Amino acid sequence: METVVSIIGTGQMAARAAELLAASATGELGLRLLDRDLRAAERAADRVRRAAPGVQVETGTVDALDVDACADAVASSDLVVLGAGPFLRTTEPVIHACVQARVDLLDIGDDAEAAQSALALEEEVADAGVCVSIGCGASPGLTNVLAADAADALDEVERIDVGWVVGDEGPQELGEAVLEHWVHCVAGACLTFRDGEVVEVDAFVAGAVLPFSGALGDFRVFECPHPEPLTLGRRYPGAAAIRCLGGLDPAPLTGLSRGVGMAVRSGSLSEATAVDFFRAATSGGAGPLRAWPPALAGVAAQVRRGEVSPGAALRWMSNAARGRSGPCRSGVVAVAHGRRDGEPATEVRSASSWSSLERMDDSTGAACAAFARLALRDRTPGVRAPEDWVTLPELREALDDVRAVPA
Repeated sequence: METVVSIIGTGQMAARAAELLAASATGELGLRLLDRDLRAAERAADRVRRAAPGVQVETGTVDALDVDACADAVASSDLVVLGAGPFLRTTEPVIHACVQARVDLLDIGDDAEAAQSALALEEEVADAGVCVSIGCGASPGLTNVLAADAADALDEVERIDVGWVVGDEGPQELGEAVLEHWVHCVAGACLTFRDGEVVEVDAFVAGAVLPFSGALGDFRVFECPHPEPLTLGRRYPGAAAIRCLGGLDPAPLTGLSRGVGMAVRSGSLSEATAVDFFRAATSGGAGPLRAWPPALAGVAAQVRRGEVSPGAALRWMSNAARGRSGPCRSGVVAVAHGRRDGEPATEVRSASSWSSLERMDDSTGAACAAFARLALRDRTPGVRAPEDWVTLPELREALDDVRAVPA
């Protein structure tokens, strides 16, 4: 019997997830690739057909914000994967569509507010007999499972930090949703967990050095508005703090982003201008000139605080001016602090030792495909975060299955 998976949104990460899911399928699989832009869906379908010629692929158009249209488009599916952002806008209507169609949903949503919206629909989703799995990518997703594995090795959990770093992948065209999410990360408020409740702090202000393994080593990252603190806080309500911290490598890219974010926060730069700046910067262009003074001020502030040496900042600026990119160094880590047998203890979990996926589309796509394989086996009704239903050994096995597919 054929398993049908509908994927809404066929950007880089979702397209890679579709390709990996198809190529690693062990039974009959049909994919329905849906996007506002039919050409994007067809490009993703071509990738799938090359990777897995035996998989049946359909394409179509749908607006993720149109509940009735989405419900019609995904009817008869066994699972819907939501890859269309920004999830602040798409998560809730697609959940309503899946409830209406009585179809399970899995998303790679990385907005804290979207996770809140999903969790608020728990009763409606469970009553419909539908399973909604939120935050099933690299971060959130893999990070949640690493954090739970680390925390469960302690008798008492006092603090959890999950961290992610995205490396320099060279010039590329990023989707509008990715750029909007990044502006939200560096300029917006940050929902996080403190002393048993969700609170709001300024994003990308508080930082910490976390022990990423591999080439990254110890790397400074900053508190950002991802869903992990909200969902992990339900599991570890006694923790004094649960944070998600992120950053870019090379480190001056983080300073540049923070500078732009602070300008947006102060009102001296619009969100639209910031999106235009990051669009140009990531594709090798200059972007709006008025964004450069706050961007460079952000790098200068890093140097003053001792987070980046003057030499490293100058080398980065020289390489950037000549269009040179260094090695892409990415990673995720979870650190749990607490007590074991009455004594202070710390547990660290990193994916670097067993995952060689460094590009964002590969890492998130692989994690999404792995979670999707597991979601087709476990369809318990309700809304759930990754740590609620997947263990680290299960996820590692599923990732091993999909990582065997060449990029």
